Amino acid sequence: IYGDPEIAMRSQFSLAEAFLEMAKRHRLLGDADAALLEYTNAKQLLAGAMNQFSDPETRAHAEYLLGTLTFEEGDTTADATLKQERYRAALARFMNVTGSYPDTLHASKAQYRIALVYEALKEPDIAAQEYVKLAYKYPDSEFIATSMARLGSYFLKSAAAYEAKAKPLLAKGLDETGKVVDKDAAYEGQALQKMAVNEFIKTARIFGRLQERFPDNALAGQAGLRAGHAYFRAARHQDALTTFLRVVGEEGYDGVTVRSEAMYWAGMSYQQLRQPMAAYSIFKRLTYAFPESQWAAFARAQLSQESMVHLETDLELKRLEAEK
Repeated sequence: IYGDPEIAMRSQFSLAEAFLEMAKRHRLLGDADAALLEYTNAKQLLAGAMNQFSDPETRAHAEYLLGTLTFEEGDTTADATLKQERYRAALARFMNVTGSYPDTLHASKAQYRIALVYEALKEPDIAAQEYVKLAYKYPDSEFIATSMARLGSYFLKSAAAYEAKAKPLLAKGLDETGKVVDKDAAYEGQALQKMAVNEFIKTARIFGRLQERFPDNALAGQAGLRAGHAYFRAARHQDALTTFLRVVGEEGYDGVTVRSEAMYWAGMSYQQLRQPMAAYSIFKRLTYAFPESQWAAFARAQLSQESMVHLETDLELKRLEAEK
């Protein structure tokens, strides 16, 4: 109608994206026939754009959307073989964007999608490599924070797997006092535990870096918590304490769901560091600051422990003596 190729291209992409959004909505509503028709219309429009327009940005955009469409079709496919085929087809399109059009706007988006496809293909090691690749190829990508969170989760799963394997071996190889009773089991268990600790530390550093680099991101508070938990599980209790207190100090984080949890685990870290007074103080502070949170309930349970009750009694006696 307009005879202007720029407007023609924009119109075609807008229509294709609209069909994709409609298809997603119909799929959620259970209307598979309408979704299929809309996916087909989107494919035809994007294929037409690939044939009509030769500039890199347009072709990269079309290839990216076609890859996204194929990826989503894979997600909704019940047949395992067909699902794998669609994931592989989507992967090829995303790789074509990063390979043929690396300097276009959609290259970083395609790189992020490559990692997601490998996750869907149950190849987490390769997915992790692709998230790392996104960070150094496209350091300003809008997906950096999310990629760091996914990479941290990858190392956390790895650490937990090593930890789970180590536990029965250590139980078999060591008695209650830590004395070796089965040398082979103890050696293997200790080696696995060491690997778990290394993975927990990697996890903590990645999530800590996410919190530091993207302090205003919606993921920042949870990243700080995950970093603290990873240090705690690695028995790096001083690092865990520092990390949890950093979360507590960020008043922009939600109090009931984020800062309260950080307070509780800061108290647990103090206990591991044999600083009962500091633990008592932060547990008390938690019960006053966020009394409605589940973490306040956990803190009250800690405060009801015999050692904490004795500590509170001693403090009260000292207060009364001071008043006299």
